[in-house]
Amino acid sequence: VADRVARTALLSPWPLVRPTALGALLLVALPWPLALAARRGWEDLAAALWHQNVDRFVASWDNLEPWWYQGPALLLGLLPWSLPALAALSGGARRVLRDDRLARWSACWLALALVFFSLPHGKRGVYLLPCYPAAAIVVERLLARVVASGAGRRRSAVAALTFGLAVLALAPAVARAGGLLPAEMAALPAVRHGALAVLLLVGLGSLALGAGLWTRHRLALAGPVGMALGLGLLAPVVLTPALNAAQGARAFAVAAREAIPAKTEVVLARKKWELIEWYGDLGARYVPDPGRLVAHLAGPPPRAAIVPADMLPQLPPWPAGTERRLTGRIGRRVLVVLVRERALPGAPVSSSP
Repeated sequence: VADRVARTALLSPWPLVRPTALGALLLVALPWPLALAARRGWEDLAAALWHQNVDRFVASWDNLEPWWYQGPALLLGLLPWSLPALAALSGGARRVLRDDRLARWSACWLALALVFFSLPHGKRGVYLLPCYPAAAIVVERLLARVVASGAGRRRSAVAALTFGLAVLALAPAVARAGGLLPAEMAALPAVRHGALAVLLLVGLGSLALGAGLWTRHRLALAGPVGMALGLGLLAPVVLTPALNAAQGARAFAVAAREAIPAKTEVVLARKKWELIEWYGDLGARYVPDPGRLVAHLAGPPPRAAIVPADMLPQLPPWPAGTERRLTGRIGRRVLVVLVRERALPGAPVSSSP
């Protein structure tokens, strides 16, 4: 692969669309969209792809961060690789990029991707996942220079070993106290256990990195690679369910499903509540406009809507027979389930009883 990349033009996208690269991408990326399509249908899949890949970029509404946010996020995401890589930057990175075409090609694509994901106002560290393959190549080439050097290699080894020992020593106390976590997440044991697993992986990966640097052994790369694989395996089964539990999405969705009569047409007032649909299996549609939401409730019952509590004063008068069936929470947001199970005679009720 390196030889093929070395023969391509510097900014050519061709290495990204080779059959092996596309095959690996599809193997990793296809199962979740196909599962969503099987569960919700192809129209919902198309809407989700547009929403996640276009709406989030051109019209960000959450995770609003400053323009420089993704730079530190990338360095944190590359721990413990970042330690020797930063050391290498001061000791001849330009020479590596000048002499190594693969490193130069990867660095250009990394820079372009980093700029691309820094353009929208909405930013999260997870958006940088497409950057990591190129970043890994660049860091590996820089790391090889550190391994071959003298004083720089030893300083990096000491830094990695010190960092790893500090993380391992502090990990139990930090995880137990919920350090580095929002209060509502730190309150849940599942999230603290997931944080402990991550900290242990970071510490062990740093020790392996330091040992490899000190002995000039390929173990210098094995540590971070093992840590990255470990995090990839842990995230779906430990971290993501723990975070969802902390946010309360599953508990609220189950309660909403019990509060809403069967075969009820349900709408949501905010797009980022896909987990309510998934866990509750409600088949809900997104209707953000207050007028359309009330018009939905006025249709043939049973009808239901899930709205944030702070949106209630914006709603026109509810149709007769509408009631608050449930009040709950996802993260910091208070949600209300409005249900109109049967039509009642009389005037509409107030939207803020």
